[in-house]
Amino acid sequence: MFDPAQYYALNGEQASLVQQVAGYTEKYFQDPKFDASHDFEHVLRVTAIAIKILEKEQQRMKSPYDALTVTAVAEAQGELIRLGLDADHAQKIQALVDGVSYTSEVKNPQKVRDLLIAIPELAIVQDADRLDAIGAIGVGRCFAYGAAKTSRGLCETMEHFDEKLFKLEGMMKTETGRYLAARYTARLKQFKDWWHEEIDFSGSLP
Repeated sequence: MFDPAQYYALNGEQASLVQQVAGYTEKYFQDPKFDASHDFEHVLRVTAIAIKILEKEQQRMKSPYDALTVTAVAEAQGELIRLGLDADHAQKIQALVDGVSYTSEVKNPQKVRDLLIAIPELAIVQDADRLDAIGAIGVGRCFAYGAAKTSRGLCETMEHFDEKLFKLEGMMKTETGRYLAARYTARLKQFKDWWHEEIDFSGSLP
Protein backbone atom coordinates (compact mmCIF):
# COMPACT_ATOMS: atom_id res chain seq x y z
CA MET A 1 0.00 0.00 0.00
CA PHE A 2 1.20 3.52 -0.75
CA ASP A 3 2.23 5.69 2.17
CA PRO A 4 0.75 9.16 1.47
CA ALA A 5 3.17 10.72 3.94
CA GLN A 6 5.99 10.18 1.44
CA TYR A 7 4.33 12.16 -1.32
CA TYR A 8 5.88 15.46 -2.21
CA ALA A 9 3.83 18.60 -1.54
CA LEU A 10 0.52 16.87 -0.78
CA ASN A 11 -1.70 18.21 1.97
CA GLY A 12 -3.72 15.92 4.24
CA GLU A 13 -6.80 15.84 2.02
CA GLN A 14 -4.76 15.10 -1.10
CA ALA A 15 -2.78 12.38 0.68
CA SER A 16 -6.02 10.74 1.78
CA LEU A 17 -7.31 10.77 -1.79
CA VAL A 18 -4.11 9.20 -3.11
CA GLN A 19 -4.32 6.51 -0.43
CA GLN A 20 -7.83 5.63 -1.60
CA VAL A 21 -6.68 5.62 -5.22
CA ALA A 22 -3.85 3.27 -4.27
CA GLY A 23 -6.23 0.87 -2.55
CA TYR A 24 -8.54 0.79 -5.54
CA THR A 25 -5.63 0.31 -7.95
CA GLU A 26 -4.12 -2.51 -5.92
CA LYS A 27 -7.42 -4.40 -6.00
CA TYR A 28 -7.79 -3.71 -9.71
CA PHE A 29 -4.43 -5.31 -10.48
CA GLN A 30 -5.31 -8.47 -8.58
CA ASP A 31 -7.10 -9.61 -11.73
CA PRO A 32 -5.15 -12.63 -13.07
CA LYS A 33 -5.14 -11.09 -16.56
CA PHE A 34 -2.27 -8.87 -15.39
CA ASP A 35 1.11 -10.59 -15.64
CA ALA A 36 4.38 -9.61 -13.93
CA SER A 37 5.21 -7.10 -16.65
CA HIS A 38 2.10 -5.00 -15.90
CA ASP A 39 1.15 -5.50 -12.27
CA PHE A 40 0.67 -3.38 -9.15
CA GLU A 41 4.42 -3.41 -8.50
CA HIS A 42 4.84 -1.70 -11.88
CA VAL A 43 2.42 1.00 -10.70
CA LEU A 44 4.38 1.40 -7.46
CA ARG A 45 7.68 1.72 -9.30
CA VAL A 46 6.36 4.23 -11.83
CA THR A 47 4.85 6.33 -9.04
CA ALA A 48 8.11 6.30 -7.07
CA ILE A 49 10.13 7.26 -10.16
CA ALA A 50 7.65 10.01 -11.03
CA ILE A 51 7.93 11.50 -7.55
CA LYS A 52 11.73 11.52 -7.80
CA ILE A 53 11.63 13.19 -11.21
CA LEU A 54 9.09 15.70 -9.91
CA GLU A 55 11.33 16.66 -7.01
CA LYS A 56 14.45 16.95 -9.20
CA GLU A 57 12.69 18.99 -11.88
CA GLN A 58 11.14 21.38 -9.36
CA GLN A 59 14.53 21.88 -7.73
CA ARG A 60 16.13 22.49 -11.11
CA MET A 61 13.48 24.66 -12.76
CA LYS A 62 11.18 25.76 -9.93
CA SER A 63 8.41 24.63 -12.27
CA PRO A 64 4.84 24.68 -10.97
CA TYR A 65 4.13 21.00 -11.49
CA ASP A 66 1.04 19.72 -9.73
CA ALA A 67 2.09 16.92 -7.36
CA LEU A 68 -1.45 15.53 -7.02
CA THR A 69 -1.74 15.10 -10.78
CA VAL A 70 1.55 13.21 -10.89
CA THR A 71 0.71 10.87 -8.01
CA ALA A 72 -2.92 10.16 -8.93
CA VAL A 73 -2.39 9.61 -12.64
CA ALA A 74 -2.68 5.82 -12.42
CA GLU A 75 -6.42 6.22 -11.75
CA ALA A 76 -9.36 6.73 -14.08
CA GLN A 77 -11.41 9.90 -14.20
CA GLY A 78 -14.69 8.38 -13.04
CA GLU A 79 -13.20 6.73 -9.98
CA LEU A 80 -11.37 9.91 -8.98
CA ILE A 81 -14.60 11.89 -9.07
CA ARG A 82 -16.28 9.20 -6.98
CA LEU A 83 -13.49 9.53 -4.45
CA GLY A 84 -14.04 13.27 -4.22
CA LEU A 85 -11.66 14.90 -6.71
CA ASP A 86 -13.15 17.90 -8.54
CA ALA A 87 -14.26 17.25 -12.12
CA ASP A 88 -11.75 19.60 -13.76
CA HIS A 89 -8.82 17.97 -11.99
CA ALA A 90 -10.12 14.49 -12.77
CA GLN A 91 -10.54 15.38 -16.45
CA LYS A 92 -6.98 16.69 -16.56
CA ILE A 93 -5.68 13.45 -15.08
CA GLN A 94 -7.68 11.34 -17.53
CA ALA A 95 -6.21 13.31 -20.44
CA LEU A 96 -2.76 12.70 -19.01
CA VAL A 97 -3.42 8.96 -18.67
CA ASP A 98 -4.49 8.83 -22.32
CA GLY A 99 -1.28 10.59 -23.38
CA VAL A 100 1.25 8.40 -21.57
CA SER A 101 1.15 5.55 -24.10
CA TYR A 102 4.24 4.96 -26.24
CA THR A 103 2.06 3.69 -29.08
CA SER A 104 -0.14 6.79 -28.96
CA GLU A 105 2.89 9.05 -29.24
CA VAL A 106 4.35 7.09 -32.16
CA LYS A 107 1.01 7.27 -34.00
CA ASN A 108 0.36 10.95 -33.30
CA PRO A 109 3.41 12.80 -31.91
CA GLN A 110 1.88 16.23 -32.50
CA LYS A 111 -1.08 15.39 -30.29
CA VAL A 112 1.31 14.50 -27.47
CA ARG A 113 3.34 17.69 -28.02
CA ASP A 114 0.16 19.72 -27.73
CA LEU A 115 -0.88 17.83 -24.62
CA LEU A 116 2.51 18.45 -23.01
CA ILE A 117 1.94 22.19 -23.37
CA ALA A 118 -1.50 21.93 -21.78
CA ILE A 119 -0.48 19.42 -19.10
CA PRO A 120 3.28 19.65 -18.35
CA GLU A 121 2.97 16.89 -15.72
CA LEU A 122 2.63 14.45 -18.62
CA ALA A 123 6.38 14.74 -19.21
CA ILE A 124 7.12 13.41 -15.73
CA VAL A 125 4.69 10.51 -15.85
CA GLN A 126 5.71 9.53 -19.38
CA ASP A 127 9.38 9.48 -18.42
CA ALA A 128 8.69 7.46 -15.26
CA ASP A 129 6.63 4.89 -17.15
CA ARG A 130 9.27 4.49 -19.84
CA LEU A 131 12.15 4.28 -17.38
CA ASP A 132 10.44 1.21 -15.91
CA ALA A 133 10.64 -0.37 -19.36
CA ILE A 134 14.43 -0.16 -19.63
CA GLY A 135 17.43 -1.05 -17.49
CA ALA A 136 17.55 -4.25 -15.44
CA ILE A 137 13.85 -4.07 -14.58
CA GLY A 138 13.02 -3.50 -18.23
CA VAL A 139 14.85 -6.71 -19.16
CA GLY A 140 12.78 -8.65 -16.63
CA ARG A 141 9.51 -7.09 -17.76
CA CYS A 142 10.32 -7.70 -21.42
CA PHE A 143 10.82 -11.42 -20.91
CA ALA A 144 7.86 -11.68 -18.52
CA TYR A 145 5.58 -10.11 -21.12
CA GLY A 146 6.99 -12.30 -23.89
CA ALA A 147 6.25 -15.44 -21.88
CA ALA A 148 2.82 -14.41 -20.62
CA LYS A 149 1.28 -12.61 -23.57
CA THR A 150 2.98 -13.86 -26.72
CA SER A 151 4.26 -17.05 -28.31
CA ARG A 152 7.63 -15.56 -29.14
CA GLY A 153 10.80 -17.31 -28.04
CA LEU A 154 13.74 -15.83 -26.20
CA CYS A 155 15.55 -14.64 -29.33
CA GLU A 156 12.36 -13.05 -30.64
CA THR A 157 11.92 -11.27 -27.34
CA MET A 158 15.43 -9.87 -27.67
CA GLU A 159 14.36 -8.27 -30.94
CA HIS A 160 12.03 -6.06 -28.89
CA PHE A 161 15.10 -4.26 -27.58
CA ASP A 162 15.74 -2.81 -31.05
CA GLU A 163 12.06 -2.47 -31.94
CA LYS A 164 11.20 -0.32 -28.94
CA LEU A 165 13.39 -0.28 -25.83
CA PHE A 166 16.46 1.39 -27.35
CA LYS A 167 14.21 4.13 -28.76
CA LEU A 168 12.88 5.23 -25.38
CA GLU A 169 15.99 7.18 -24.36
CA GLY A 170 15.43 9.61 -27.23
CA MET A 171 11.79 10.13 -26.21
CA MET A 172 12.43 11.37 -22.68
CA LYS A 173 10.97 14.79 -21.89
CA THR A 174 12.71 15.89 -18.68
CA GLU A 175 16.38 16.41 -17.94
CA THR A 176 16.15 13.93 -15.07
CA GLY A 177 14.49 11.39 -17.35
CA ARG A 178 17.19 11.78 -19.99
CA TYR A 179 19.94 11.33 -17.41
CA LEU A 180 18.41 8.15 -16.00
CA ALA A 181 17.50 6.80 -19.43
CA ALA A 182 21.11 7.08 -20.59
CA ARG A 183 22.23 4.97 -17.61
CA TYR A 184 19.45 2.41 -18.02
CA THR A 185 19.93 2.11 -21.79
CA ALA A 186 23.62 1.42 -21.24
CA ARG A 187 22.55 -1.55 -19.10
CA LEU A 188 20.28 -2.79 -21.89
CA LYS A 189 23.16 -2.59 -24.35
CA GLN A 190 25.44 -4.46 -21.96
CA PHE A 191 22.81 -7.17 -21.55
CA LYS A 192 22.43 -7.43 -25.32
CA ASP A 193 26.20 -7.84 -25.68
CA TRP A 194 26.20 -10.61 -23.04
CA TRP A 195 23.26 -12.27 -24.78
CA HIS A 196 24.94 -12.41 -28.16
CA GLU A 197 28.22 -13.53 -26.64
CA GLU A 198 26.50 -16.50 -25.00
CA ILE A 199 24.31 -17.29 -28.03
CA ASP A 200 27.34 -17.24 -30.32
CA PHE A 201 29.27 -19.50 -27.95
CA SER A 202 26.48 -22.05 -27.52
CA GLY A 203 25.78 -22.00 -31.25
CA SER A 204 29.37 -22.91 -32.02
CA LEU A 205 29.29 -26.08 -29.95
CA PRO A 206 29.11 -29.40 -31.84
